[in-house]
Amino acid sequence: MAEEKAGGRLSDALMALFDGAQTERISVGALLEGLGARGFGLSLLLFAICAALPPGIGSLFGFPIMLFAAQMMAGKARPWLPRRFSEKTFAVTDVRIFVAKVKKPLDFVERFTRPRLAFLTTVTFERFLGLVIFFLACIIALPGPLTNMPPAIAIGILGIAMAQRDGLLVLIGLVGSVVAAALGLAGLTAMIAVIWISITEFFGN
Repeated sequence: MAEEKAGGRLSDALMALFDGAQTERISVGALLEGLGARGFGLSLLLFAICAALPPGIGSLFGFPIMLFAAQMMAGKARPWLPRRFSEKTFAVTDVRIFVAKVKKPLDFVERFTRPRLAFLTTVTFERFLGLVIFFLACIIALPGPLTNMPPAIAIGILGIAMAQRDGLLVLIGLVGSVVAAALGLAGLTAMIAVIWISITEFFGN
């Protein structure tokens, strides 16, 4: 991929962003700046973790992920966000707690990752991944049951795969993306059906 593999564990790199925080809230732009030139892999992993937060909070991160995905499709080397999104803030504690919860499984997954299947880690294939991630991010941005966690997990897996240049994990992430998209769309469809039934019953009485 376009980015180089970061030194040290990915979970430690993410925790370091919050350990030095001086305020109770942190902006999206400050997080992105803290990631430096690590590329899209670690950025997607972080924002996917944030997107897995409860609906309403997590849905906010669907839009930055959409922008990252669009930049991937355009062949950009590193992620960027406009001021409108980068100035949005959220509680540091919320994300720090969630990152701490996923640290062990993330470390476990990372032990088995390594550079392989190089043809799935090229810049050209990254454009295709951008399309997949954009679609998943659209689902995250829509509030509803199963629209946050499953797509966020799939994006997180792809983020790890990109950071570690692991083509096998890319394949796993793509399979997970299909499952996540199905679950998210099913949850969204169910919510719309419930709302529609409620409206028709209300006006039918």
